[in-house]
Amino acid sequence: MKERYVWIVIALYTLIQLIYVAFFPLPFISDSSNYLQFAKQAVDENTYYPNPSSIYSKWLVAPVYINYVVGLLRISSNSSIILYFNILLNLLQLFLVYRLTEKLYNSTAAWISVLGYIFYLNNLGLVLMNHTEFMFGIFILGSINFYFSSPLIRNYLLCGLFAGLAIGIRPTGFALLFAYGALYLYDLIFKKYEHKKIGLIMMGVVTYVLIMGCLSLQNINKFEYTSTTGPANLIMSAYPKSTGVYDSRFTETDSLYKTKKTYFERNEYLMNKSIQYIKEDPLRWISLIPRKIYSTFIFDGWTINKLINREKWDLNYLIKGDRKIKESFKAEPIQVQLGFWVLNFWQYIIYGLIMTLFFYKLIFFKKWVHNKSEILFILFIVIGVSLSILSSVGNARYKYNFVIAAIILISPLLHKVALALVDRLWSKEMISKSPIS
Repeated sequence: MKERYVWIVIALYTLIQLIYVAFFPLPFISDSSNYLQFAKQAVDENTYYPNPSSIYSKWLVAPVYINYVVGLLRISSNSSIILYFNILLNLLQLFLVYRLTEKLYNSTAAWISVLGYIFYLNNLGLVLMNHTEFMFGIFILGSINFYFSSPLIRNYLLCGLFAGLAIGIRPTGFALLFAYGALYLYDLIFKKYEHKKIGLIMMGVVTYVLIMGCLSLQNINKFEYTSTTGPANLIMSAYPKSTGVYDSRFTETDSLYKTKKTYFERNEYLMNKSIQYIKEDPLRWISLIPRKIYSTFIFDGWTINKLINREKWDLNYLIKGDRKIKESFKAEPIQVQLGFWVLNFWQYIIYGLIMTLFFYKLIFFKKWVHNKSEILFILFIVIGVSLSILSSVGNARYKYNFVIAAIILISPLLHKVALALVDRLWSKEMISKSPIS
């Protein structure tokens, strides 16, 4: 019976996505626009990404995802096709959340995780953007699914291939490989030898790297298999005037940087400058870590503005904005303002619950972590967040895929919270109906 209601929620969720995409799309801006332009250039040059002219870009980004967009644009030149396929990607990631939660725990916890995923509104807003998060999450969760599947050669190769494809979208995909490696070393301590498993996983990863690297070599004479944005991200926190959040002042003002023509020349220059700045004042660079953590975790509703059909309004922007910005918000129609506050309130309640239960599980590790699967998820989250914080700046968006992994981990706790709330409400109702009362 309860499953039927969840299916009704999923159907409504799909319908809501279709309505947003069909009637309330917004123009692509920022990264969404950049990814579309990179894909269009590859289509115009009748090739794949990285295309020959891409060497003159500031960087290469997410070759797996950009080639996916290239494929969509070959089907239809209308960029709205990306949004419709986002619905499929969102539902596929939702299915993987269900599948993995069921493997780790049981079907009840799996359905709870489905509701947690749907109620986490960033997933809905992300459908209206041309971003890499859905596809990255699908390959990460797909890899983990194969890791815990039947001990077949095929499954371990696919586990590695999916991990490689995730790295082909974001270098933080290496966090999953490090987690696999950590579990392998853990097994060695207890004389459980998984040489074949880890070897096949690495073969799967190398297969992707060789294929993408050789395709890149053919087009731009460079062996590239993932994003090359690392130096550009690092300089934003290494730069002496940096604040730990997005800051493009160095690349906008440095005259020598502007003389560089190709992405690899720019990257070499940015990496050398980053290392120089960090060596000159390592304590300043380290001191930015708390600010990065704060900026990453305090704010979360980074897609809510899409759900009120606006580009600029998010809670962080409004709170930090000056008087002019606040007055501009007050000039918005009342339904926009109301939608903004209601959706943000809901989002932060759900986000706060997810993070509270996740840290509760970490603190009481021995009580709530019972198997290797949970340890793998925790390793992926901790290593991934650490890599993101150290190599870049603080940004609420950067933790998205780790929050999705956390939803899987906390589903049994969510179930207990839900049962406690139902029992409490039921008890109050019974007391109010009691003849004695």
